Parts: sequence; C-alpha cells; structure tokens
Amino acid sequence: MGQIHPDVAARFDIDQDVYVFDVVLDDLEPSAGVQRKMTQVPRFPSVEQDLSLIVDDDMPAGRLQQAIEATALVRSAHVFDVYRGEQVPPGKKSVAFSVSYQSNDHTLTDDDVAKAQRKIIERLRREFGAEQRGG
Repeated sequence: MGQIHPDVAARFDIDQDVYVFDVVLDDLEPSAGVQRKMTQVPRFPSVEQDLSLIVDDDMPAGRLQQAIEATALVRSAHVFDVYRGEQVPPGKKSVAFSVSYQSNDHTLTDDDVAKAQRKIIERLRREFGAEQRGG
C-alpha cells in the first residue's frame, strides 16, 4: 500500500490523502473457502413459455408448480404473477408461471412444447380443477 504521488494528486485536483493498494483475489480465495462449481452448458436449448391458470383462491401455487415440473420436458417452473380482481371470478385467482422446457437428446419443436403444455393443462384441470386463463 502506498500514498498517491503528489504530482498525480495535483493533476487531478485531489486535495486529500488517497491511498492505492493491490489485492490479488486468487490469494484470498482459499482462505474464504470458496469452491468453484462447473455446470455443463446444455447441448440443446431450452424454450420458455408462460402459462396462466385460474384456480380456487385457496389453491397453493406450490402444488401447481410441483405438478408442472413433474411433466416430461419441463426443466423448471416459476410463479411470476398472482392476480385477484375483476377479471377473475369470485373465489378464484390467476397464477402465472414461466415454464422452461428442454430435452436432453434433441432441439424441441413448437409441436413438442405445445404437446407438453397441453398435457400440463389437462393434468392440472383433472387434479386441481384449473383452467387456462384466456384459453
């Protein structure tokens, strides 16, 4: 660590003490217990689609999410909106999910994703009485 040279301080109109130091982060890493994890980049891209459902107001979004994620080709599902209001019947709510689809052995087509989404909607209708919002 050292003090900034007076000529540099004058050149940049710095009128207080300024200190400069050099930290080698690689030297600090072992003491921090940081472990690097490598994640292989998928060979085939994922496809993101939103799915908005109308369900009973007391239906936990987590149960819907588990059912969605149990569907073939679904990698993940995340709630991004819950709506109760004039556009939804009394005693109901709208739950919107962002669903990520991906295959390990091929690039998904629009038809693959549409088929998987239909299966999700059918299952949620049968098990939870859910209806696709706007569908």
